[in-house]
Amino acid sequence: MESGRADWSGAGCLVNFARISDWSNPVWRRSKTEACPLRAAVFTVIPAALPGVSPRFRIASTISLHPESAQSRNLTGGNTCCNANIRRVDVRRPLKNVAPLVATPVFPELLTDKVMRLSEVFSSQPFAVSIEIFPPKTAEGDAALRKHMEALVEHQPAFMSCTYGAGGSTRDRTLHWCRDIQENFKRTAMAHFTCVGSSKEELLEWLDQAADAGIHNIMALRGDPPQGETEFQPAVGGLNYANELVELIRGHKHDFGIGVAGYPEKHLEAPDEDVDLANLKRKVDAGADAVFTQLFFDNASFFRFRDRCQQAGIRVPIVPGIMPITDFARIKRITSMCGTLFPESLSNRLEAVQDDSDAQFEIGVEYAIAQCEELRNSGAPGIHFYALNKSQACQKILEALSA
Repeated sequence: MESGRADWSGAGCLVNFARISDWSNPVWRRSKTEACPLRAAVFTVIPAALPGVSPRFRIASTISLHPESAQSRNLTGGNTCCNANIRRVDVRRPLKNVAPLVATPVFPELLTDKVMRLSEVFSSQPFAVSIEIFPPKTAEGDAALRKHMEALVEHQPAFMSCTYGAGGSTRDRTLHWCRDIQENFKRTAMAHFTCVGSSKEELLEWLDQAADAGIHNIMALRGDPPQGETEFQPAVGGLNYANELVELIRGHKHDFGIGVAGYPEKHLEAPDEDVDLANLKRKVDAGADAVFTQLFFDNASFFRFRDRCQQAGIRVPIVPGIMPITDFARIKRITSMCGTLFPESLSNRLEAVQDDSDAQFEIGVEYAIAQCEELRNSGAPGIHFYALNKSQACQKILEALSA
């Protein structure tokens, strides 16, 4: 391994970097003799195989090398950084006493084209962070969400998803935001899609539109009844269940990645856990690539659910869904609608500060960090954050996980 110095994007300061001559990783290496094609290559310095540290999610420091640098002319590698072990490397300081380092070039012009399907996401990294947003209703909301997304993408989520809206009310806006995620924020997108209010022909038409928009991943949901209705009623010529929607998507000419919902504490409409699990198994058997769970606050519920899925023969990734608590009143409304259990000890802490929004935020973030750390350490394939179109809580959680 060699180390050297190079200009930091013309900023006038010097940075330390590392290069390794043996590009033995078949996932990320390109031709060892291939010259770097960029005017200024961006390198991500990540520790590899640190003793006692298990692989986590992608986190690293980046440096830019001018083409005049001899090292930058000869150092080549894959087009995106692979998963880093959790340890931040300050490239502005000498790299001392660190296990073998890999300097991985990041080619920005290729990120636009590299949209991954869910199966690729979870096969290429051991811990994939994803973030869910919903389409705002106003231009002001759009502008605010973009500001929050700018902050969130700094943490390089594996993908971002956008909801479909009650009764399919935001179906066009969903595709708009998914295009924005991929074209402007350079992240893979997953579009939510439901059966509500659409015939089979209309569902197929929407899938054609999604494919034309460059969307490669769909979150397939039956969907909730439209506002004012208490029971789900299929549209004329439509579908009744999510597994039917998965089957429809899987049969489409475009090879979509497909996510489905799972319920650690049972879907409200399911009579018992066994029926609920059988419904999930049908969705997976129909072609789902991953299961994303409803929010929960008791990790034991997730671990029991994951064990039961394995016993039922469900072999796709089971991804826990986490909603950081930032407003106690709001989270109580959400949990009352979806049937999520709320730990009494956490409820008591939040009740005690119900008039202090800052304290609620701090308690909620602290709790979510502990949840995520336990989930990650227990082998969860990733975490799907329900961000509610805000960035502050997820930022703090991801910073804590990368420390």
